[in-house]
Amino acid sequence: MPSIELVPICLNRRRLLRWFTALIPLFLTPVLEANPSGNKSGGESDEGSDFADILNGLMGKLPQMNEQGLLLDIPTVAENGALVPVTLSASDSTESLYLLAEGNPGPLLADFHFHGTAVPTVSLRVKLNQTGPVTALSQNQRGWMRIDRHVKVAVGGCG
Repeated sequence: MPSIELVPICLNRRRLLRWFTALIPLFLTPVLEANPSGNKSGGESDEGSDFADILNGLMGKLPQMNEQGLLLDIPTVAENGALVPVTLSASDSTESLYLLAEGNPGPLLADFHFHGTAVPTVSLRVKLNQTGPVTALSQNQRGWMRIDRHVKVAVGGCG
């Protein structure tokens, strides 16, 4: 039987970095192929149906209550659609807050879940692709509260 001579591999830092750099695309390819569009729904479909599907999926069969305990502070005219300030505030019994924009390719902008004595108030900046309604949902054990605000996205700051 012929003898096989093993050559020791000399690993230095540069060679090791080259190997890891070469392996990165192998690990990222399955992730990119699984969701090529980048949105949470995973496929290309009508924006309105995505919004309605997400809304129906979130609200389920729980009843909708009046919106007395839910506050949505958002400007009616957004000068820069890439950075729209939003503040959501709800009653103390709130378990979850959701923010949706009907005109965005991925309508679900944010979701927050609260436990224990956490105060259900959040402030954030979101990107709005176009003029349209922004919907805030608040869930507690008794049902849902919903509030809608129409936001006009001004291109270049012109109304």
